[in-house]
Amino acid sequence: MYDIYVHVYDCRCQKCGAGTYSGRGSIDCSECENGKYKSNQDDVCLDCPVHSWTLGTGKTNLSSCQCEAGFFGSFATACMECAPGKYKVDIGSGKCTDCTPETYSVKTRAISAETCLQCESSETNNISGATFCICKPGLIRDCSSNKCLECNPMQLYDNGECTTCPADAACDGSASIKCKPSTYLTTPHGRTKPVCQVCPRGALCPDGSGTCIFETRSQLRSECPHAPPFLVGEWENDETSGIWMLVSCPPGSLLINSTAQASQCKMCETSSYSLDATMGCSKDVCEMRECFNCPVGGATCIRGSLPPPHFIPRQDRAVWEETVMSDGQQKMRIVMCPPGYALIRTDSIPNGDMCERVRTWILCL
Repeated sequence: MYDIYVHVYDCRCQKCGAGTYSGRGSIDCSECENGKYKSNQDDVCLDCPVHSWTLGTGKTNLSSCQCEAGFFGSFATACMECAPGKYKVDIGSGKCTDCTPETYSVKTRAISAETCLQCESSETNNISGATFCICKPGLIRDCSSNKCLECNPMQLYDNGECTTCPADAACDGSASIKCKPSTYLTTPHGRTKPVCQVCPRGALCPDGSGTCIFETRSQLRSECPHAPPFLVGEWENDETSGIWMLVSCPPGSLLINSTAQASQCKMCETSSYSLDATMGCSKDVCEMRECFNCPVGGATCIRGSLPPPHFIPRQDRAVWEETVMSDGQQKMRIVMCPPGYALIRTDSIPNGDMCERVRTWILCL
């Protein structure tokens, strides 16, 4: 026969209130530990939901549980981890804090600002909460070394890539393009990369800047202070090619536009004239040609005088008019001479038109 001994305190039961409990072998009530809570005297202390914790002991309800460091949320039952580029230091319902600009982080559930790493001196991001840094403008990332490097001095930096320098341009490895003298920078329609086009005649820059700037669509101008002063006519920028094209010239000149580079208003030299700048053109193409000879006996023609007139009759009261010839060309023809002058005109020789003074003879008997 065996004797059974039972300790008195093993048989005693202690009911503890909310937030407290009685441990085995104890007749006293203790507060629920950190990370636990108890709502009434019949329950045991319960663990807070995953990724949540309490601020202190003896908590009496679930709402005392708050998201722990590295997690955020309004309720302990819905705590979510801080994403890369963010961190959260304390327990609570607050939001995660962004890494500051020029820093980054790839770690989730971060609990310290030290998780945010500084971008390299050749890198930047300029945003909060970044997860990576990019190369600064003018630099590209070398895949083998993961370093940001400059383009070759003979290349052009373009949208994160090192590309071939455009023809007639000088590149230094940056995003800057310097067109060579007598050229200008333009981007043709449908293209993303600019090109250097040869400046039209009269827009050349003798100071060697190579930067001919055109201010408006209809008026072509050069920013170079020493550019020749004879750039005249109306110019338009072709939307497809991006090239400035000469479309019209004033009287006293001829329109030359067979090529963009040779485009010019060719001023009529002394003793020649033009009434229509497109005279002698074939459709829209105007090749190099000569102005009409001035009727030397009936008029004086001044080289490209602007504004007109550059065709000046020798006799003040002589009447000249624009006449369309049989070949379609427009020339000046004399139609009337002042008193005391005889009209000399041959249809086949328009540049021989003139008013010749009539000689008066006095017969003495």
